[in-house]
Amino acid sequence: MSTELEVKYDLARKPSGYAYPEPSDMEAKIPAGEKILQVLFGTELDVGANTATLVLTDRGIHAFTKKPLLKKIGSTHEIIPFRQITGITRYRKLLSKWILEVSRADNTDSYAYLDEMESETFLVTAQELISSQNDTKSEESADDVFAQLEKLTALFDKGILSENEFEAKKQELLKRI
Repeated sequence: MSTELEVKYDLARKPSGYAYPEPSDMEAKIPAGEKILQVLFGTELDVGANTATLVLTDRGIHAFTKKPLLKKIGSTHEIIPFRQITGITRYRKLLSKWILEVSRADNTDSYAYLDEMESETFLVTAQELISSQNDTKSEESADDVFAQLEKLTALFDKGILSENEFEAKKQELLKRI
């Protein structure tokens, strides 16, 4: 019986001439409960011949990279949670090759030799998931501000804060919403 990862792996188009990690090598590194949405094959742009297998889940992007000619040695796995991604873009370079860039606060990872249609689907799905996580963060932030306002009001009602202190802190909190 095929696993969810094996099915997505087999459906994805692989550039010829490259070796990629097998699903059995990747599955143990993806936490249980993460839904696998898509697999995308390419290479790391800045590293040259390293292959890259990107696994899009409902929680983030798993980047599996592998150095050519090496079996287990030289393989890496990195989890990029959506909350860390500051931007994700795709553009076309020479010879109809598509490049996907995943930006974080501290760096940008670039992946090349991607299939046109699959990289577009990957990009759109990832952008939607990142956006929905940001919406959730905004709602959580507003809830946090309201909770802090309630605590602030309680402190004022008990006489712990003066009216000036209360108003100043209240305005500061309201600006966060």
